[in-house]
Amino acid sequence: MLNKIIGDKLLNLIYLFLYILLAVFLPLNKVGLSLTTLLLVLCTISCTPFPLLKHTFFQKRNMVWLSLFFSWMVLSLIWSGNKQEGLKFINLILPFFIVFYSLLLHPVSSRQHLNLVLKIFLWTVSATAACNLLIFSKNCYGINCEMRDLSFFVSHIRFALMVVIAMVLSFYFFIKTDIRRKWLFLLNSFFLLYYTFFSEVLSGFVSLIIAVIFLLFYFVQKHFKNRKAVRNLSLIICLIIASGAIVFLKQISEKPTVILLEKSKKGNLYWHDTAAIMFDNGYPISVNIQFQELNESWRKISNLPLDSISKNGMSYEWNLIRYLTSKGLTKDAEGVEALTKQDIENIEDGYVSVLDTEKGLRMRILKMKDEITNIDVNPNGYTLLQRINYWKAGYAIFKEHFWAGVGVGDVKSAYNEYYDKTGSRLSKENRRKSHQQFLSVGVSFGMIGLFVFGMFLWSSYKTIPNSKMMFAILTILICSFLNEDTLETQAGATLVAFFFGLFSGIRFHGTNEEKRLDEEE
Repeated sequence: MLNKIIGDKLLNLIYLFLYILLAVFLPLNKVGLSLTTLLLVLCTISCTPFPLLKHTFFQKRNMVWLSLFFSWMVLSLIWSGNKQEGLKFINLILPFFIVFYSLLLHPVSSRQHLNLVLKIFLWTVSATAACNLLIFSKNCYGINCEMRDLSFFVSHIRFALMVVIAMVLSFYFFIKTDIRRKWLFLLNSFFLLYYTFFSEVLSGFVSLIIAVIFLLFYFVQKHFKNRKAVRNLSLIICLIIASGAIVFLKQISEKPTVILLEKSKKGNLYWHDTAAIMFDNGYPISVNIQFQELNESWRKISNLPLDSISKNGMSYEWNLIRYLTSKGLTKDAEGVEALTKQDIENIEDGYVSVLDTEKGLRMRILKMKDEITNIDVNPNGYTLLQRINYWKAGYAIFKEHFWAGVGVGDVKSAYNEYYDKTGSRLSKENRRKSHQQFLSVGVSFGMIGLFVFGMFLWSSYKTIPNSKMMFAILTILICSFLNEDTLETQAGATLVAFFFGLFSGIRFHGTNEEKRLDEEE
C-alpha cells in the first residue's frame, strides 16, 4: 500500500490538499471538480488498507446505510428496462459516493485542518459571489436581465445553497475567532445576506430562513442557563414560526376577488375572458379590457405601435394590458392616463409588470402567489405550476411502484408515460422529473430505497459531533431536497457528500480535539 511508503503524515497532507481543491472547485469549476474526484478515487484505492476499511465500515453507520443504498441502486438495474439510462445515472451520481467514502476513510486529521478547509470554502464562495455581481452589473441591463444568469460558474440554485452555507460558516467564525479579525467575518455575513436577496433564488431564501431559526435557538441556549427558561423560549419560538407559516400560507393561497365591470367611464363595454384567469400582482389580467380606448389613449403618449412585437415575443398591446393589471388599473383610457412617465418608458422597454422592476423576496412571493391563484391556466412557463405537476406525477408513479420503484433506468420513461396517459398540458420540453429529492428516490427505488436513504441521513446526524454549526449546515442541505433534485447534478451531489463526509468523518488522530469540539459548541 502507498500509505506505508509515504507515511501517515504526508498522506494526511495529500488528502488535505485534495479536500481544499474540492472546497475551491465546488463554486467555481466542474472540470476541476471532476479531476479532483478522480484523484480521490486513485488515492483512496491505493492508500486504504482493508483493516481500515473494515474498521470504518463498522464504526460509521451512515457508511453502512449508504453502501446498502448504492447496492439497491445497482440491483434496481435488474427490473429496469433501460439499462443504458440506468448506468448513465449511476455514473452521474457516482461522485457523491466517492467523495463521501474518501472523507470517511481519510478524514481531516486536526481541528486546524478542518477550519482551514471550511474557511477556504467560505472565502471562495464569497469571492465568487463578488465576481458574479461585478460581471452581472457590467453585462446585464433592463428587461433582458435574467437573475438566473447571475451565477456564471455553477447552477444558480446550487450556488444559492453554497452562499447560505458560507453565511453560516461566516457567522460561526465570527463567534469563534479572536477580536482582531472577527469583524471581517461579520461583514462577510452581511455581504452574503445581500447576495441572497439580490439573487432572488427561492431555495436560497428557504435556506436562509432555516439558518435564522438555528441562530435563534443558538442564542436562547447560549444566554439562558435555566433549562425551564430554554424550554419555554424554544416553545415560544416554535409557536411564532408555526403561526407565521400558517399566516403566510393562508395569504399566499387566498383566492383574490374577480370583479367584472360592465362599462368604462366613457360608456364603452368591457371585454372579459373568464375561462382561464391569470393574475399579476394579485389582479386578474383578462377582464375589464377596452381595446379601442387602450389604442387611442396609447397613441397620445407614445409613438410605439401596440401591434408590434416586444423583446419578450409578445405584442406591446398585451404588455400594456399586463402592466396596467399589475398596477390595479382598468385596461381603458382612464388606466392609460394614470401611467407615469417612468411606467411608459418601462412598457416601451418591454416590461410587462411593475413586479419586473422590483428585486428581492417580496417580488418573488408576489409572483408565486399569482401562480398559485391562477384559474385553469396552462402551466407551461410557470415555475411553481410546473413543479406542482411534477410532484403529482411523481407521487402517482411512486404509489404505482410502491416497494421497489421503477428502477434506476426507467424514471424518465415512467414520467413520459404518465404525462401521455393523463393528457398533461405540459409541453414536451417541460415534461420533467419531480424536482424533489425524496420523491425522486421513491420513484426510482421505492419505499425500500427511500427507507435506506432516510436511515443514511438520520445516521449521519447521529455520527457528527455535537456541533450546532454542523447540524445547521446538514439540515440546510437536507431541506434543499424538498424542492430540488439536489443529488442529481454533479455540483449538488458533491456539495452534499463534501459536508456530510467532512463532518461525519471527523476523527482527530491521537488528540482530544473532537471532544473539545463538542464542548465548545
